[in-house]
Amino acid sequence: MLNKSFQKALLKEYQDRQQERHKLIAVANDALRQAKQAIFSIHRQDTGVARKTLDIVNKTFVQLQKTTLKSNPELAQQGAYLASVEEYLEAELFYQAVLGQPIAAIKNLNVGVDQYIGALSDMTGELTRQAVLRATDKDYETVKRYTEIVEEVIGALIQFDLVSHLRQKYDDAKRNLKRLEGIQYDISLRD
Repeated sequence: MLNKSFQKALLKEYQDRQQERHKLIAVANDALRQAKQAIFSIHRQDTGVARKTLDIVNKTFVQLQKTTLKSNPELAQQGAYLASVEEYLEAELFYQAVLGQPIAAIKNLNVGVDQYIGALSDMTGELTRQAVLRATDKDYETVKRYTEIVEEVIGALIQFDLVSHLRQKYDDAKRNLKRLEGIQYDISLRD
């Protein structure tokens, strides 16, 4: 016979965790939207707005890690949370690259290696889009710099034995490098 107090305790714990899960997903979805807006701001060369937005998202994740994820660490594996963290990292790394800063880990945030690998791979797509815009403006030095960054990322990622979705992201990054090399080639023909 099932102990009724045991059953009630299980139900309460489950319902509490589900409530926290729903809150986490809502916050993560908002953070994802803001990270995408930051990337869009960077493409428009509005890095001030991008920085403010990224700081807000960073505070959101730091707060989540100190509260919700500390009391419910298993929620850190929720798809919405992982996707929003990866998008945020992509935006931060893209910001660093565009401003000519060293591309490095985000301080004060506990993030897994998979999210960084995915973000680095995806960042190459943003740099490729930005290179197209810079080439249109005849800013060939910046195009060259972005190509070098993507080459360096590919050189770093090739050392990993990536599988599954990370392998697909890596393959996309290699295609981005090929596009950048094509842009560089077109530029060389015009000179």
